[in-house]
Amino acid sequence: MEIISTLTAIFVAASVTLLIFDKFNHPAIPAYIIAGLTVGYFIDSQSLMNLAQIGIAFLVFIFGLKFDPKRLKDEARTSLNATTVQILLTSFIAYSASVFIGYSSFDSAVFAIAAGLSSSLIGLELAEKEIQFELLHGRIAESMHMIQDIIGLLILGVIFASGIENAVYSLGITVGMLAFALVLREFAFDFIAKQADFSSELMMLSGLTALVGFISVTQFFEIPMAIGAFAAGLTAAKFPHNMELLDTMGSIKDFFSAVFFVALGALVTFPTLGVLSLAALLVFFTSFVNPYASYKALKIQGYDSRTSMLASFPLDQISEIT
Repeated sequence: MEIISTLTAIFVAASVTLLIFDKFNHPAIPAYIIAGLTVGYFIDSQSLMNLAQIGIAFLVFIFGLKFDPKRLKDEARTSLNATTVQILLTSFIAYSASVFIGYSSFDSAVFAIAAGLSSSLIGLELAEKEIQFELLHGRIAESMHMIQDIIGLLILGVIFASGIENAVYSLGITVGMLAFALVLREFAFDFIAKQADFSSELMMLSGLTALVGFISVTQFFEIPMAIGAFAAGLTAAKFPHNMELLDTMGSIKDFFSAVFFVALGALVTFPTLGVLSLAALLVFFTSFVNPYASYKALKIQGYDSRTSMLASFPLDQISEIT
């Protein structure tokens, strides 16, 4: 009953807020977060945390469905160079600033990771038309986000491990799961689709089965479920089957988007001066340092100012993985 009452509160608040925002043609995500702020005082924080984890797992699964390693081929070197420069520069400055403020090494490392990685979920939606029309800056932005997600998942696999041995163990499990997902994607999913006679319902169930299966593996090995969710999406990310899954799961994606962002808003607490200072720094790094570092890295590699700027703009958010 607790989960039902929690979801009821979330969707009532989300519906009212989204209706108001829609009247003024504002996007949905800020509406969900504001809805969360209104119901956060009435919902148990642990229930919210569980819902947020489920929500982000499904959103990462959806992104995994869109992930095509072959699309990295054309712009791989450019994107890898620019992404490496951007992450290292931003993370180093962010870590140093956090330590200077007085936070511990671990907290500063988490802050640096959050500052250095951007959101594929939002960033790729911002560049959706450029990617769809295969524009150069769209391809670069897409490749940079894909590389950032891979880096983010590998970091996620070790950042919360206790001790070096556990970190190496978690990293090994993460790499193994992603490699296994690629093998299934290449050799198994076509067979599954043929056996299902390309039925949309059976394909959707196959994708959800992969999601539940990989998340179960992460729970068994005690690593973050987002890793399993991405691996599940990667398993089914074989054209044209992934397009069928994305079309079929559109309404489910909207459901979990609302759950995640409302839960995220509900978990917000009244900040202290130190937290506000750190938040202001995070906004500065994500809004200015990340795009500028990417812009300069692309310019150094010979791209013109317009292409470098347009490819760098979608990097001005915080990764959903962090």
